[in-house]
Amino acid sequence: MKNAAFSQVAEPAISDKLSDMVLSSLVYFSIFRHPLSVQEIVHLHSLHDLAQVRDILSQLQLSRRVYESDGYYAVEAEVKDWVISRQEGEERAKEFLAKIPSVSSFIARFPYVRAVAVSGSLSKGVVHPRGDIDFFVITEAGRLWTCRSFLMLYKKLRLLNSRRYFCLNYFIDTDHLEIPDKNIFTATEMFYLIPVSGNSDVVKTFEEKNVWVNDYFPSYSIARKAGTFVCVNKNTLVETLLNGAFGNRLESFFHRLTYSRWKKKFRHFGKDKFELTMRSTSGASKHHPRDFQSRVLAQYESKLHEVLNR
Repeated sequence: MKNAAFSQVAEPAISDKLSDMVLSSLVYFSIFRHPLSVQEIVHLHSLHDLAQVRDILSQLQLSRRVYESDGYYAVEAEVKDWVISRQEGEERAKEFLAKIPSVSSFIARFPYVRAVAVSGSLSKGVVHPRGDIDFFVITEAGRLWTCRSFLMLYKKLRLLNSRRYFCLNYFIDTDHLEIPDKNIFTATEMFYLIPVSGNSDVVKTFEEKNVWVNDYFPSYSIARKAGTFVCVNKNTLVETLLNGAFGNRLESFFHRLTYSRWKKKFRHFGKDKFELTMRSTSGASKHHPRDFQSRVLAQYESKLHEVLNR
């Protein structure tokens, strides 16, 4: 699905390449039953010729690889039902989007939080019936586990462990901004990531460290999405108290405590699966025990092969 520069010399090759790009995007989002508009396809791949994309879609419809309903496209005939479901999800998203400024600025005020972004389905403008707000958090280097533990403690004690508006399952620190999982799943999540609170310079550096996303989506730029970004003036008293040797010991304690608990709870995971889904290094904390990434990637490869051979 990686993009390439297009030359105006070999027109058939251009058309085939563009057709594959369009089709692969529709296949990927079909896994989520999420139909795409022409404008969304154009934006994903930084294309400029809207008429050409429409022509490609018409050709794909004739070959029954693509179906259309109400201006949205998908690789399955039930696209009409998907459009209705998407529109319902967009209506639900309005409630969640209204919560983001207050919740994200609250998170950003916790010690050692440096930036907060919205990920998951809400970053794509929809919320499923039992959906929540997924937050991606960047912390100060060397204090990720302290920061995470403070936030988890608040969630468990104050919010009674509710995930609805306070789902925190991915943390990285400022010394580990490059995401190691370079694939279409991660690239898509990065493309749609919405920075909402914290330090805008950290967000810019994060983008620079992840330029690999441009191999999949040339228009990738999360920094440009910071129009509603809330810069938080932090109270650094707690950070000042925890910046010394005691803070180092506390960080080590929180890291060991969480890692030990996860290793025990997910002892049936192999080494590779644990690293992918429950990453718990000094600079990253990832809590994805359902291994959604692997399942999506497997479905994508299988579905793409099936659609290309229709």
